[in-house]
Amino acid sequence: MKKRLLPADEIRNWRALSGKEKKEKWRELKARRLELKYGGKFVNPGHFFTIGNVAEREEALRKGQMIFRGRKGEEFDVALNIHGYQLIGVVGFKEKIYSLRYIKREQGAQPSALICPFEINTTHAIEEDRGMFFAADPVDMGHIQASGLEKSGLILPLLQIATEIACAKTGKASAGIVFEKFADLFSRVGYKTVKQVLMTPDVARDIARKRPGMKLIPHALFMEYSGKPLPENNLDTHYRFVAIDPHSGEIKSYYYPKQ
Repeated sequence: MKKRLLPADEIRNWRALSGKEKKEKWRELKARRLELKYGGKFVNPGHFFTIGNVAEREEALRKGQMIFRGRKGEEFDVALNIHGYQLIGVVGFKEKIYSLRYIKREQGAQPSALICPFEINTTHAIEEDRGMFFAADPVDMGHIQASGLEKSGLILPLLQIATEIACAKTGKASAGIVFEKFADLFSRVGYKTVKQVLMTPDVARDIARKRPGMKLIPHALFMEYSGKPLPENNLDTHYRFVAIDPHSGEIKSYYYPKQ
């Protein structure tokens, strides 16, 4: 018998709630479902932080920062830029807090751009590189290292954000995929397979050595994404922040042209 997540009286109360209250209750229920999904062991699903209101955002920008709040109301003033890494948002998972940052790499580097989650050390007020990244290169999207975010529910939306940034100018992005897990992930974001190439045993062994534990697919996939170009996603000219709206409770993007 399946375990009931909500008692009958709580379900009746939920149906009587207003739209906003119902959404809040639904998010709470989703978190409880995730908790049960992982064998009853408590897992705090990943979540985006809430951005400040309009006045707070404008004041923070003047200081070279952006303001975010966690689920308990704790405030974080996060620097817009650190050593060339540009702020996109703040997320939390398993008692850890990560800033999401975009970096355009040196000419000739592949991938040419990355989104990197940096762990925020609140005790020492520093951000630490944990080796995680999502490619944001329109011709080379198939690179992801997110070993600290498994089961967080954040990998799919972060790939979506990386894709939108890569597509800012042309609306197009492509990826070479050799792992089963990535093939499913990219398909869910909207990438379509346009070509398959059989991998030789030597190539397959070499790839498997570099990413042990990742299941290879027999044919390398060349996948393409087609969307609408949006100039505001060009982070050379704009700041883009992805966060929970303080009024609606929904995840939104906020764009500010660079001065």
